[in-house]
Amino acid sequence: MDFLSCVEDDSFGPAVHGCRDNFDFTIKFENIFLTIIPNCFFIVIALGRIIILSRRSKVINGPILRRIKLVASNAYGGLQLSLLILSTDFIKSSALLLASAAVSFCSSILIIGLSFLEHSRSSRPSIWLSTYFFFTILFDVAQTRTLWLASTNFEEIIFSRLSTVCVIAKLILLIIESQDKSRWVQWDMERHSPEETSGIFSLTAFTWLGRIFLAGYTKILTLDDLFPLDQSMATEALQLRLIDNLRSSKSKGQKHGFGLAKAMVKTLKVQLLLPIGPRVALIGFKFCQPFLIHSLLQYLEKPADHASKNRGYGLVGATILIYTGIAVFTSLYWYLHERTLCMSRGSLAGSVYRKTTESKLSTVGASTAITLMSADVERIRLGFLNLHEFWANCIEVGLASWLLYRQ
Repeated sequence: MDFLSCVEDDSFGPAVHGCRDNFDFTIKFENIFLTIIPNCFFIVIALGRIIILSRRSKVINGPILRRIKLVASNAYGGLQLSLLILSTDFIKSSALLLASAAVSFCSSILIIGLSFLEHSRSSRPSIWLSTYFFFTILFDVAQTRTLWLASTNFEEIIFSRLSTVCVIAKLILLIIESQDKSRWVQWDMERHSPEETSGIFSLTAFTWLGRIFLAGYTKILTLDDLFPLDQSMATEALQLRLIDNLRSSKSKGQKHGFGLAKAMVKTLKVQLLLPIGPRVALIGFKFCQPFLIHSLLQYLEKPADHASKNRGYGLVGATILIYTGIAVFTSLYWYLHERTLCMSRGSLAGSVYRKTTESKLSTVGASTAITLMSADVERIRLGFLNLHEFWANCIEVGLASWLLYRQ
């Protein structure tokens, strides 16, 4: 069982030629980039996430949903073990196919532990598991299609069937892991925002704001209609962290220069890094557009009797994927970045207020404090608004110039 009926499947590719209507990736390319690399990233992230969750206390009950997740994740692990056994059972099985099956099985083992901990120790559906399942389902669908087209004997057909069942099981796991857990959370929901219990899909599509939008259509909104602030964005904790970082910088003799900027970076270091991933993905999807348009024009220039239907379906799918990706990652990028801006404003305004109350009236006037808390803090927030656009636009200009040079 080597799935190498096509000679080019053993090459890096990425595109295959001479078989499967010249519209597919090579099996070697798919094993490396669609299985091994994504699963290796997930293994590293999952191990770190498991360590973090093991130190947290339990905040969710939901024993029935927990058992369903446990059964589904164990069933998926059993399917991956079957694929691994099939990969090792046949002498002709390629080393790369065996490696991809082994890495996938290791990921399935970590999924069991991570799913169990995420359910009971995180208030929201697992963002990492949902993201991993969503993208790997897309990758697995492409790989499963390739396996079916490359199957030439009974053993390879059995492997393809089992791979199809794994894709279905992973889709079921995605649906289960995306379920809202707010009904089982062990806190007063009146004091917490629905944002704190929303998963990655709800955050990206802003569906957690639906209740406010519906209320706004029926009446005039008041402050009581708004959700409580996310506890991680509370001014009390943020201002204390900022003040501590400012004091530590002063104790080290850093009295001049960019002391406030350094303290802000230390206070919001995680929040500043989170938008980088979606912004990089947005760059990639944006620059897929010229390649898509170029391929589409080439396809339309061909006579109808020479045009491949598979290539046409592929262009339709690529169009949906690219423009959906642009919308999704634009939403996610600005959501994360706006959270950072709000947290910077809360920490600065709270620190100014705290410092004002601790200072003597003779040394600082009331108007000075109000100016700092309003105009100056807002000016800093506006300065941070395009923080990630500086480096992202430099990359985009470089890539655009290189593409124009190629033409």
